[in-house]
This record gives sequence, structure tokens and C-alpha cells, in this order.
Amino acid sequence: TVSAFENKELIFTRGQNTGDQSINNMVIHQLPRVAKGWNTHGLTQKQCDAYYMNDGTDCPGKDKEINRGDGSERMSGYVTKEDVEAGRYKPLSEGVSLQYANREPRFYASVAYNGDVWNLLNSNKNAGEPQNIQVFYYRGDGNGYTNSMFWLRTGIGVKKFVHPDDMGKGDNNEELIKKKVEPAIRYAEVLLIYAEALNELEDGSSYDIPSWDGSTSYSVKRDVDEMKKGIRQVRRRAGVPDYTMPEYQDRDVFRKKLKRERQIELMAEGQRYFDLRRWKDAEVEESKKNYGCNFYMSDVEEQREQFYTPIEIADLPTAFSRKLYFWPISHDELKRNKRLTQNPGWTYND
Repeated sequence: TVSAFENKELIFTRGQNTGDQSINNMVIHQLPRVAKGWNTHGLTQKQCDAYYMNDGTDCPGKDKEINRGDGSERMSGYVTKEDVEAGRYKPLSEGVSLQYANREPRFYASVAYNGDVWNLLNSNKNAGEPQNIQVFYYRGDGNGYTNSMFWLRTGIGVKKFVHPDDMGKGDNNEELIKKKVEPAIRYAEVLLIYAEALNELEDGSSYDIPSWDGSTSYSVKRDVDEMKKGIRQVRRRAGVPDYTMPEYQDRDVFRKKLKRERQIELMAEGQRYFDLRRWKDAEVEESKKNYGCNFYMSDVEEQREQFYTPIEIADLPTAFSRKLYFWPISHDELKRNKRLTQNPGWTYND
């Protein structure tokens, strides 16, 4: 791991001064039970589907359950021992669904799919603790559905921020998790917001923007070459192909692509909540039902395929009303200032 001052990608961070809201605290919720973690942070099927294939196309069956699919079906079948020996479908191990094959690198860095390998290199092998163990979320597997609070409601885990060394508790009963700094603003966010801002400028219009000290000015317009400077660096780093020229040239298409890029690149970095509100997409996106794997299914032949047939997650209900674009103002504050008006949709203390 790299300290904050050594990480050139970090623009702003609180470092590790985040108390019980730290990245380390989040990782303990992500780690499976076999790693002495809480095993409670799951990923929705929609987020899982957002990641591209390694050639930049959509995964088969993407968003089928929320009525946004293209008519394709999800992949069936599993990685075999012969596949592993032949080097196919890396980095997947034997028994993993082919739904997770041939995905972009960010998928494998962020998603703890069923059958993913957790390294747990801080574990004590001499005491019989596991390392490089394949974790499944089938019912009855030990990390899947159980009569407790320690199981993933979607059957898909989160791997982002997890270091290969990370382990829940060691012999001294302390968490063996690498210290990590908070990525409040990364350079990728600067690049993406720059491309987004350029895309929203009127075609043919140019704007002169003064520098911070007024010593010079910059001419800004909707320039595809400049937009590429924002997107290409992010996608090149992620190992996925650049957008096509027609996708850059069409404002609406590029906007849709960029929203998805932010959803993938900035996942779990505190950006999505605010993005949906400034785009006014929250009333649609946060009203869509949440889907995940069918965690009721066990690892037996007649149930295994059903595990990968997404179901609505009743424990994660969704609802949104327009008043939720703004927080309510405290009634105590309203009483202190008679000229202060309540935000739309919320009540007064009359």
C-alpha cells in the first residue's frame, strides 16, 4: 500500500483520520466469514452488470431483470478443471460461473463473485488458518445464507479496497488489515468531471475562463480531442478500449457512457449518491428493484444454476420521492428564523 503523500492519484484525502468510518473498517465488513470478517457488504446485480467485457462490449443478459436488457441471455455453464489447466478464463477458478468470464480488469479488482479466491496472506498457516481460499456463497457453504446476520443479501461480494494480506483477526485478536487512506477525490474524478463538463457545452460556442489568479484565460468549448484527454486516461488505466468517434460526437450517447464510467470507476468512493441527484436520475435509479443471486440455492446440481438466476432482494427495498433531492430543514432552525422556508415536500412545525 502507498501512503497518501506518495500516491500521485490522490487529490484530496483525510488520510486515515476517519475513525470508525475508515476504509479499514469497511474492509472488515467485506471479508468473508472464513477470513474472520463480517461478510455483509454485497453488490447488486445492476452494479455487477455495469462492468464491461474485456473487449468493451456489454455482458450477455445485462440488466435483463430491470427491463433494460438487449434480448441476450446470461451465460450458463462453469469453469472446468480442464479450462483452468489450459489457462482459459483467467483469473477464474474451477466451479465459477461463466457469467463472470472475460470481464474487464476493474471487475476482478472490485467484485467478489461466487467462487472468487481470497488471498488472506496475513493468516497464520501454522495455526491452520486458510490462504488463497476459494469462497462460495451457496446456501449452507459457511459464507452463504445462514440463520444469522453474517451473509451477503445479494450473493455477490465487494473486493474493492481489499489487500491480498487482509485478514479479520489474528492470534492476538487484532485485525490484520493493511492501513488505507480515504480516496475523497482521485485524479480519475477530475478527468471524468472535465470530460462531462465539456460535453454539456453548446456546440460551436466558446467560453473564455480566467485562471485562478487572473493572469491568463483559457478558451473552452465542446472539443472531442479534449474530452478524450479526460476519458482515455481512465479507460487505458482500466485496460478497456476507448470509445468510438460516433460515441464521442453524440452528446446524449457520450453522456450515457460517461455516467456508466463513473458508476464503474468510482464505485464505493462516495460519488454515486450525489451523481444521481445532480443528474436528476435518482427518482428512476433508486426506484428500480434491487436484484442479486438467488442465495437460497445450495451447491447441488439441481439448484446450482438457479443460484445465478437473479431474484429481487426483499431485504433491500427501494423507494424515492422528489422531496428526497433535498434534506429537510430542522424544525428548530425554522422556529429560529421566520423567514426561513422549508425544502419542498417536507413539513413545517405548525
